[in-house]
Amino acid sequence: MSLSVSNNEKQTEIQMKEMQIKNDSLSEMKSQMKKLLIKKNEREQSIRDWFYGNIQNLKNIYEAEVIVAYEKYNSSVDHAKSKFSNFFDQQNKHSIQKSKKKQQNLEKLKKQVENTKEIQFPSVIDSNTKEKPFLSQEEIAKDLKMIQGQYHKSKIQTNPISHQSTNYSDFITQKNPKLNPQNQKEEKKVWIENNSLMYHGTKFSCDLAVYIQRSNDELKWYGVIKKITNDKIMVLLMNKTLREFSVEDFQKNDFLITMAG
Repeated sequence: MSLSVSNNEKQTEIQMKEMQIKNDSLSEMKSQMKKLLIKKNEREQSIRDWFYGNIQNLKNIYEAEVIVAYEKYNSSVDHAKSKFSNFFDQQNKHSIQKSKKKQQNLEKLKKQVENTKEIQFPSVIDSNTKEKPFLSQEEIAKDLKMIQGQYHKSKIQTNPISHQSTNYSDFITQKNPKLNPQNQKEEKKVWIENNSLMYHGTKFSCDLAVYIQRSNDELKWYGVIKKITNDKIMVLLMNKTLREFSVEDFQKNDFLITMAG
C-alpha cells in the first residue's frame, strides 16, 4: 500500500515539473512575442513618422512656392495698377488743364467782345474835301495792281521769291505757305505713310503698344497695333478682341493716341 502511494507522489511530482516547464516555456514565448510586437510597432511608427515627415516637408515646400508665386502675382498686379493709375491721372490732369485753358480763352474772348467798341472806318477825302464812305471796286483793283508793280520792282533780297512772276495770286500763295498745295502735307497733322500712322510728329507702327482715349469723355483702351491700312488701324485689346479705329477720327481729334511706356 505504501509503495503505491509513493509511486503516485512521484508521478504527481513529475507531472508538476512538466507543467512548470511548459509554463516557463509559455512565459518565455509570450515574452518573445511581446518583444517582437514592440519592435514591430516601433518599426511601423518609424515608417509612419518618416512618411508623414516627408509629406509635411513637401507640403511646406509647396506652400512656400505658392506664397512666393502669389506675392509675385500681387506685385505684378500692383505694378500694373500703379502704371495704369499714373497714366489715367496724367490723362485726367491733361483733360482738366485743357478744359481750364478752354474756359480761360472763352472768358478772355468774352471780355474782348464786351470791351470792343464799334469800329469807325476812316473816310477818303478828295481834293474838293468831299467825303467818300468807301473805295470803289475799280480803285481797289487799281491800288492792288500798283502794290504788285512796286513789289516786283523793289526786288527785296531778304525774301527771294519769284520776282519775275507778274501773277498776284503767286505772290499771295508764297507769302502765305498754308495756301500753297505743296505745303499741305507739311500742315497735315495725321496721315498714313509706309504702313505707319503719323500722328502729330510721332510714328505709330504695327506691334506697338498704345493707349487710345476718346476726347469727348474718359473712355480709354489699351492694346497693340496689329494692322494699318490707308484709312483704318486695327488694335488688339487686352480682352483679346480686335477693335477698328478710323484714321479720320484721329484727324478730327475725336480720338487721342499715345505710346504705352
